[in-house]
Amino acid sequence: MTLINVDGFELQDYTLRYVQTAGAGAGGSSTVTTTPFGYGRSLQTAAGSYSTNGNTYRNYKYQLPSASAKLTIGCYYYWGGAGTNSATQRIISVFGDAGATLHGFLGVTNAGAINAHNGAATVLSTVATIVAGWNHFEWTQTVSDTVGTIEVRMNGVVVYTFSGDTRNGGTLTTLDSFALGGGSSPTGASTTSIVRWDDVYALNDLGSRNNAPLGPCQVQTLLPNGAGSSTQWSPTAPPNYSDVNDAPDNSAIYVYDGTAGHRDTYAMDDLQTGTDTIYGVQQVSYARALDAGPNKLKQAQKSGATVSYGTTQAVSPTSASQFDIFEVNPATGVAYTQSELNAIEAGFELTT
Repeated sequence: MTLINVDGFELQDYTLRYVQTAGAGAGGSSTVTTTPFGYGRSLQTAAGSYSTNGNTYRNYKYQLPSASAKLTIGCYYYWGGAGTNSATQRIISVFGDAGATLHGFLGVTNAGAINAHNGAATVLSTVATIVAGWNHFEWTQTVSDTVGTIEVRMNGVVVYTFSGDTRNGGTLTTLDSFALGGGSSPTGASTTSIVRWDDVYALNDLGSRNNAPLGPCQVQTLLPNGAGSSTQWSPTAPPNYSDVNDAPDNSAIYVYDGTAGHRDTYAMDDLQTGTDTIYGVQQVSYARALDAGPNKLKQAQKSGATVSYGTTQAVSPTSASQFDIFEVNPATGVAYTQSELNAIEAGFELTT
């Protein structure tokens, strides 16, 4: 399999990364400092994000970069306890047909029952019961009318498996999107408790690493904290690194350049002490074009004396995030060590 997405919500850019469907109530979305590990941020839907007569709860849908036959989504989920309704709040949902067809989801009832559902919202099984607090869930699915599969893990343990019809119509038998949250109330006004997500990851079946669900794990966000060995872009407010280490992004300060081949790299924060296996590194930049271009950018990463690059990506006039995931250190070809990752420089290069 391949690691294709991670999100720890420290960058507070969920409005850029997810298509958000708001509920009918007064509760809103935010990132908060209540997290499974006591640092960083999590994504929160506040109490009051309710549905009325079949309207949906607030949810966040993410379009993955490619479709695949098998998809695993993992995350920590915080359930705040019973609300004032008996509707099911979705934890993780998976979709095909460019996000149009729901093929399955994991949900929690007002009483704390964790249920696996097919795309038609039929309960396949109650897999666990939880109390208020953080738990880790992983949903793995393939889509077929006859030999589809679903596996649910809770806190690293398999609690449910299914084989059979996992296809809810649509055209394709691949999966290309997932959502956090959602669900609907059959009648009346329904108020959910506070719910939160953190440390989200996605795997597909297209690679040779990360071939099983990862289990409970952290997404740590590292920001620039000093100048790197290449400082060729111009800052709006020197020094360079201080213009690109804001979270959330402040579009009023930035670095800029117009010469192909110019590169900026930065020293980065260290990982939390005692970090274990590093499954991959997702490098993120925010960029926008200041002229007609063409404008292209590629992520740059320096490990030791070696500079490696991500995929060349076009830059549009609208500010957007650019992502690359490195499952191994490109300078060595094997998994990162904590000392290697603490020593890297990260940045970007203008290209044509």
